[in-house]
Amino acid sequence: MQTDPSKSSNWIALAVIALAAIVMGAPSVGGGYLSGDDIQLVRDHYLVNRPSLSHAVQLFEIVHRDLYQPVAMLSLSFDFVVIRALGLTPTDASMNSIAWVAHAHNVGLHAINALLVFLVLLRITNHRGLAFASAMIFAVHPLNVEAVAWINGRMMLLSTAFGLFTVLAMERWRTSPKLIWMAAAIALAALCMMSKVRICLPLLLLIPPLYTRTKPPKRWWAGWGAIVLIAMGFALINFNASRTMISDGVEHLQGSAGARTILALGWYLKRLIVPVGLSPFHPAADQITWSHPDILPSVAIVVAALIAVAASMRKSRTGMLGTLWIIGALAITLPWIPSRNQLVAERYMYLPMVGACWMIGAVLICLSEKLFSHAQKQTRAAVSFGLLTTVCVALVGLSWRAIPYYRDDIARSARILALYPDHPDSAIAHGWSMFLGGQYKDAIDVATDALKQTDSPKTCEAKQIIGMAQLALGYTPEAIETLQQAVTADPDDGKAHHRLGIALERADRTDEALVEHEACARLLPNFNPGLLRLARLHQQLNQPEKARGVYEQMIANNPFDPVPIASIAEIEMADGNFAPALARLEDLLARYASYLPARLNAGVCANALGKHDVAADHFRQALAIDPESELATRGLADALIAKSDRSAATAVIDSYLGRHPTNRNLLDISIRNALATGNPVSAASHLVRAIQDEPNAADLLGKYAWLSALAQQWTLAEQSAQKSLHENAHDLHGRFVACGLAIRNSDSQRAIAIAQDLVRDRALNGARQFDDFNAVLQACAESQPDNPWPYYVLCLCGSQTGRSEWVALAADEFKKRSDDPEWVARIDAMLGGNAPE
Repeated sequence: MQTDPSKSSNWIALAVIALAAIVMGAPSVGGGYLSGDDIQLVRDHYLVNRPSLSHAVQLFEIVHRDLYQPVAMLSLSFDFVVIRALGLTPTDASMNSIAWVAHAHNVGLHAINALLVFLVLLRITNHRGLAFASAMIFAVHPLNVEAVAWINGRMMLLSTAFGLFTVLAMERWRTSPKLIWMAAAIALAALCMMSKVRICLPLLLLIPPLYTRTKPPKRWWAGWGAIVLIAMGFALINFNASRTMISDGVEHLQGSAGARTILALGWYLKRLIVPVGLSPFHPAADQITWSHPDILPSVAIVVAALIAVAASMRKSRTGMLGTLWIIGALAITLPWIPSRNQLVAERYMYLPMVGACWMIGAVLICLSEKLFSHAQKQTRAAVSFGLLTTVCVALVGLSWRAIPYYRDDIARSARILALYPDHPDSAIAHGWSMFLGGQYKDAIDVATDALKQTDSPKTCEAKQIIGMAQLALGYTPEAIETLQQAVTADPDDGKAHHRLGIALERADRTDEALVEHEACARLLPNFNPGLLRLARLHQQLNQPEKARGVYEQMIANNPFDPVPIASIAEIEMADGNFAPALARLEDLLARYASYLPARLNAGVCANALGKHDVAADHFRQALAIDPESELATRGLADALIAKSDRSAATAVIDSYLGRHPTNRNLLDISIRNALATGNPVSAASHLVRAIQDEPNAADLLGKYAWLSALAQQWTLAEQSAQKSLHENAHDLHGRFVACGLAIRNSDSQRAIAIAQDLVRDRALNGARQFDDFNAVLQACAESQPDNPWPYYVLCLCGSQTGRSEWVALAADEFKKRSDDPEWVARIDAMLGGNAPE
């Protein structure tokens, strides 16, 4: 059985193309999440970073900022499925340690798209060499870097992939009557639109029959019409979602739409051939007219391109149809509609690059054939491959040079500033990147340089950068003064008020901070971070109803934000309204099952309501989210103890303390649980491990002494108490044991002195503290049944701390053991409500 050589060649071509695409994008895998969309739509988007079936459904129910792109969002959510499957920790403080998964996904999608370019052009032209050359250029061209190296380029990558798959499916439908191809094409088109709307897709579907000059059958037009309707429907959805963005663009970008469009076309065409001067952002001047200095060069480039296309039409339809592909795919992003504050964006060229690379590939093939027309076929093929390899190696080098611009916010803003030093937004963006990157002094320097520009329109923002950097460096008074200057520079800048409020909070000037946060809320009623600060401040000032009102405003702004919903539940919990708080939290958890604060508070509410089984379930789920959560471990242990399942509680406590042996809260629960089972020795074993890690910790030594006393190991108790009080003379449990030891040694005067010191220091005012001290006195009484002094000390402390229930009992026991008239008189005085002399 012989292998079809053409199929073998195709497989080799596909392997080389995929490898080239991976080589081009590989350096981007080391990048992180960039501020803006990467943070808001990926890293911090709760429906994305906590993948579940319910969250996946919800992604299809909402608009994501100004676009409806649920398939792309679902793809980004899948990255977190992979992250969890790999055992990585998505709660890492920097989060950049897991960003490589999303970047690797992007590189893989780019490789798939390069393969699709080969398959689509092979299908259209039936020219393997041309399809291969075009796909190779697409795989490595620097104009594709942004879509690959920026995590949110996923929208471009997926929509292009589904769009090209749609072209292939429609071509099969054109030549095959099987309905499955039309169904596949319609489904793929819908997936394309739900990744990023491609209103151009119906036009691109016309290019294959135009190239082959074949009239599609009626059934093809039926499928094409369905795709037109799909494209129009999703375009309408996105137009409604983007209406505010478009109106803002119209307001800020003035001048000639034609001039802006020519400039953009000239820029794209120039970088297509000479891909230098690339950047993650290309700001547009607010006013662009036909007198702009770059208009003439742009017009020359566009005219030259049109002449070249026209000349090529005599021999080939590639130039005309490649141009149609470029213009069709690019048209909706051209600035003839001023929807964004940028002139061009490299990611917008990702789908148009298919047509562009088709044309470039054709030029390379034509050049090699013309220059070596008399050479043998194999020679021409080798020359063509060598020429293509040279071009691709050069393009890979330029791509690798551009990829670091997307490594982090500082690298990105530094590139923009280097390319556009005179644009006022460039320095401001770089200053904020420096600030967010922890380079506070550099941020101050950048912002100070921005202030030196004559009549800088960014004085307010520059002052904010300087003020926030000063605050981070600990210069709070200077920060407040600088931020006050920012507010003075632009009193209508809500974020300036917000940041001044933060600085005033740091200085404990709460009332003034409240005024600033209220100003921010008035100026920016949809700015939830500012509203959150205001609500927290109302809570701090014991104004729960005002805080609740602000939280409700946050929910109105963003019904999918779990923070204000959980915060209202916290207000209800503080008021003791655990039942409505639990209902609110469980409703929230039905949508956000992995929201840890809500899960923890639901457990607290359930415990408070006596629903310990429910509480235990919530805390177990909280531990599934964060196995190291102390609050969840404590809550679960408390719930199990309340259910009298002390063995299970012990297992939970032992597991946590095995990993965190010095955790005070869990050690305390361990001690209480062990004492409740009458086994203080088991609790002491945890303290021994903790003391090994912190041998000079007075509180641990004191607790160990106390437990030793309760276990009647008085020698060990004395040794530990001495060490504890040596480290800290005021350690509570060390003093309890010292009092007990004085009683056992018949040193009643010292015991009474220690007890009076404890009362004077109000060390016994708390119920738990008094009970712990009483436990030592009981241990003394058990070890020396005839000793009256444990009862005298108990009577003394009980009378002076309002524990009347203990006074009469202790007095009676003292009198049974002592007939000394002086001490009996003192006991009687305490019974009469008088302090002993």
